[in-house]
This record gives sequence, structure tokens and C-alpha cells, in this order.
Amino acid sequence: MILKNSQFQAIMRRYDQIQLKNRHAQDLRYEEVTGRIPAYGRLETEINRLYAARARSAVTGDQSTAGDMLARIDEARQKQAALLKAAGYPADYLDLTYDCPDCHDTGFI
Repeated sequence: MILKNSQFQAIMRRYDQIQLKNRHAQDLRYEEVTGRIPAYGRLETEINRLYAARARSAVTGDQSTAGDMLARIDEARQKQAALLKAAGYPADYLDLTYDCPDCHDTGFI
């Protein structure tokens, strides 16, 4: 069966709506977690700062601290996971969820 362009666009709009709904749900979960666990948000800010510093050092050619930054990022991620667990959240609570686990709500496999 050949789809008309308008049919294809309607299908893709529906997938966009599904993706937007799921991203919004993920944002709400993040706000919930950072509201209940302020340290989680502070760690996220620190992780973002470390990634930015790592990118700056890569641009300037200074690779001497890259390994240290990755270790610090990993340590902060582990602390975040421990905070989630201690607050009673599952480890994947902040992961993006999909209506279709096969295509990840894209319509393509």
C-alpha cells in the first residue's frame, strides 16, 4: 500500500506528539526528583560543568585532565544513582520512556 504524502505527514505528526508527551513526562519526573532531592540537581549541574570543561580542554588541545574529568563525572553519576535509590526511586526512573519499545516512537525499525 502506498501512502499519500498527507497520510505520511499525519502519521509523523502523531509520532511527534507521542515523543513530546513522553519527553514532558520525563521532565516532570526530573522536576519531582530535583524537588525532593536537591543534591541530585546540584550533581547534574556539576556534571554539565565538567562536560563543558572537558569540551573546552579538547578544543584547546589540553588532554591532560580529560581522564580526571571523566572519573569525576562517573563518580557524580554514581552518587546520583545512590540518591535515587535512597529516595526509593528505581534506577531507570529518569530514563525516557517509549510507547513502542521497538521503534522508540519513531515509526521506523
